[in-house]
Amino acid sequence: MAVHWGGRGRGHTSRWTAAATGGTPTPSQSVILVPLLGQSNIVGLGTIDGLDADVTDVYQYGGQSALAGSYLQLSTDITPLGHPDAAIYNRVGPGISILTKVKAQNPSAIVIGIPCGIGSIGLVASGWTSSPTPGGGGIRFEFAVDQYIDAKAAALAAWPSATFSTISFFVQGEQDAATSVAQATYYAALASFVADWRSRTSAAGSKFVIGSMLPQKFIPGSPNYLATYAAINAAHVQASLDISNVYYSRGPDDRTANDNLHYQPAAVSRLQGEYMGDTLTDVTGPTITSVNTYSNLAGSALSFVLTASDTYGHATFHLDGGADVAQFEISDPYITPTLRWTGNGTGPAAGTYVVGIRARDGAGNYGATQTFTLTASAEVSPATFFTSGERGAVWDLTDLTSLFQDVAGTTPVTAAGQTVGKVLDKSGNNNHWVAAADNTTRPLYQVDGDGKPYLSFDGSNDILFGATPHATTTNGRYTCVMGLFAAAPAATRYAIGSYSTATTTPFVEPISAAASGGNLTPSMRNDSGNGAGTLPVLTGMLDNATKRVIHSGYNGSNSTLRMRNGADRPAGGGTGSYQSTTQGTFANNFALTRAALGGRGFNTPSSFWQGRIYSGFNINRYLSDSEITAGEDWVASRILTAALP
Repeated sequence: MAVHWGGRGRGHTSRWTAAATGGTPTPSQSVILVPLLGQSNIVGLGTIDGLDADVTDVYQYGGQSALAGSYLQLSTDITPLGHPDAAIYNRVGPGISILTKVKAQNPSAIVIGIPCGIGSIGLVASGWTSSPTPGGGGIRFEFAVDQYIDAKAAALAAWPSATFSTISFFVQGEQDAATSVAQATYYAALASFVADWRSRTSAAGSKFVIGSMLPQKFIPGSPNYLATYAAINAAHVQASLDISNVYYSRGPDDRTANDNLHYQPAAVSRLQGEYMGDTLTDVTGPTITSVNTYSNLAGSALSFVLTASDTYGHATFHLDGGADVAQFEISDPYITPTLRWTGNGTGPAAGTYVVGIRARDGAGNYGATQTFTLTASAEVSPATFFTSGERGAVWDLTDLTSLFQDVAGTTPVTAAGQTVGKVLDKSGNNNHWVAAADNTTRPLYQVDGDGKPYLSFDGSNDILFGATPHATTTNGRYTCVMGLFAAAPAATRYAIGSYSTATTTPFVEPISAAASGGNLTPSMRNDSGNGAGTLPVLTGMLDNATKRVIHSGYNGSNSTLRMRNGADRPAGGGTGSYQSTTQGTFANNFALTRAALGGRGFNTPSSFWQGRIYSGFNINRYLSDSEITAGEDWVASRILTAALP
């Protein structure tokens, strides 16, 4: 039997009416009833554009009137998929894709779609109830139950010798939760709804697939993300974990040309239906994409974010063995899962710890267990921050094996007072600091009275160059942390800057010293001139008496400067002197210049640093607070005699 999906209007004569007469199935043939539940968008409105084609043995029972106000009337005729609100005519839902997917998975079966979506189920509007009263499930829930019962009776009359089964699909929409709801509240309502639906339709244990019209509200970074909706997504995932035969597919995050409530264009709506249908046959678990080695300061808290490649976008994570599994827990398998020490406490003693983790998707599939090795150490190397091919460099002057007197890197530095022509990069980028030539442009290797090594720059011509810039060409983000000691300069000096052969090249120079007052500030310029907004300034930073750990960063809209040292910290600790200002965004061809240590320049090097530069690092990513703090501590151990408070 062929069914036409393009009929027009209620009561329109078409081959849809063939569903009422049925046919004679083979003894083994099955009939699959597919109720389309929840937000009305699941069934769309009007024509199913672009799918005006015949689909063999797929039918629809009943539908809603196109007239608002009469959507609760039941129907025994076969009508096109509809929506009660004529004002948003031609909205397309994922129902058509769901039905064709179920048919493709069950080629010998008869598939009957049952449109039950008439507005929301109202899961948490006023607490869940399956009784026919306003609020909760109320009369809309009763309509859905009655529609299913009538459809099954009609199907039994048409195909009396077939075997019947049910697969329910529920699309959550904007009316199915308040803008802010606790995960436990929403989950309790959802679990009651699933249980009541299975009970009232005599379909105990039947498959139940959850989808959502609002995935863009669940996904951090999406332009429509709302943190208050994260609990709804978490409850959906929890249902797929905790309730038998419940599946979940969050759906694609594509909100182009819509009203932020319904899927549109049609292709995205159909994709949501395909995602939901695919969860029924998916057998491949997610692959964990987090790096599987990590360094954590001994005695500190651990918050290692877990990620996985999952078509349905909401993998959960589960501990699975490992020699030290008892030392770990996962903070929240639903929203933002992180690996942490048991009890969310501070870490154990320094050492190496191993745990197994596997990821699970909304179809119930586990991916392969992966081994994670975490090292609790006295410090975290900034080299561990370079996880995604970031540019930048890490220089550790306490490692003499990374220092060479000559540019070629053949003569090692062995004692204080020797020139330094090359400093090896520890970031993995091979972005080594190298002098222009084996001449007077090389700084000197020295060791201060506290036994801390540094490079001494003469303020005349000493400068080292790196192969890559500090920032990307897309957003200019960077983080730079380094140890400094110098007097207030008579002219502007750059501890770390940019170098180019063109005077018009955009640049970023994370740390520069003003010509008076010993003030520090970053410097930026794009195609339009000297950047945008007001740059932060740390005053009185250079006094020829105090060694300081300096952090400079740009997060895409704000520039930040922070100073940390034992003498200038606030009473009782804190974050140290900190300045942050709105800087604005920069052009897409920003900062394609080489990095320079101890100066900057266009055409020729200039603004040479006069003073000490200790160990440090720069990276073209704005780091998290925990990474910045760990990086500062790493630098501090190479410049100060005591740990930062």
